[in-house]
Amino acid sequence: MPWVRFEDGFAEHPKMLAVGPLGMALQVAAVCYANRALTDGFLPRAKVATLLDLEGLADWHTLAKDLVEAGVWDEADGGWRIHDYLDYQPARDDVVGAREATQQRRSEAARHAARVRWDAVAEARTDADGDAPVMQAHAPRTAHAMPTQCVDDAPTPVPNPKDQPLHPSGAAPARAKPRRRLPEDWKPTPAHERLATELGVDHAAQATAFRDYWRSEGRPKADWDAAFRTWLRKSAEDRRPRAGPRSRDPGYDPGDLRASADILRAQGR
Repeated sequence: MPWVRFEDGFAEHPKMLAVGPLGMALQVAAVCYANRALTDGFLPRAKVATLLDLEGLADWHTLAKDLVEAGVWDEADGGWRIHDYLDYQPARDDVVGAREATQQRRSEAARHAARVRWDAVAEARTDADGDAPVMQAHAPRTAHAMPTQCVDDAPTPVPNPKDQPLHPSGAAPARAKPRRRLPEDWKPTPAHERLATELGVDHAAQATAFRDYWRSEGRPKADWDAAFRTWLRKSAEDRRPRAGPRSRDPGYDPGDLRASADILRAQGR
């Protein structure tokens, strides 16, 4: 939240004493407005009329005239300008530049955090993001069977790959999807939006970070929709607070447990 600067002797300054309490209140409201709107001290005439509710107290035209006569405000086209405003408050260009620099630092930090996090995910080669090693669908074929020594010199049968199950379940695995880089037109699906809502993360912000990261990395994947689901789940895990040590129940008394054990022993249990 932005702040404005006033000297600690502001209320006792001769100019403030000259304009009175209501003039000083209007000056404070004017400085706050100029700082918030980044006007470098300019006060539009229409805006000054709404800075304070002075109904029944004073006329804002009179207060503005008093502030000009006291040297607090200067006349300007379309309104007034606060005298020496930039000696105490930051200029518009400085504020905008600082905000842009802050946003740039935050964006770079977010991209770095995403890169570190997803480098670890990529190394894990999980099935969810399509990086699991795929079994060969067919065994390599040989032109001739390798000769073996047999008592009856009978030829050694060559197993037919089609007759051999290539998966513990007995069924050959499905053919692997082709790996490709993130498409330019990729975007989250409605299913992604529902998953993000369930996990409590912003799907639009996560999608932007996801695209920025993987387009900068340039590595291909087989299933980008699955990769984004994993991204959302990992982001939700990172946001979840870590569980701290459990506190002992205030009503717990170790003596009660010992007493119960003594009763059971006395009953022969």
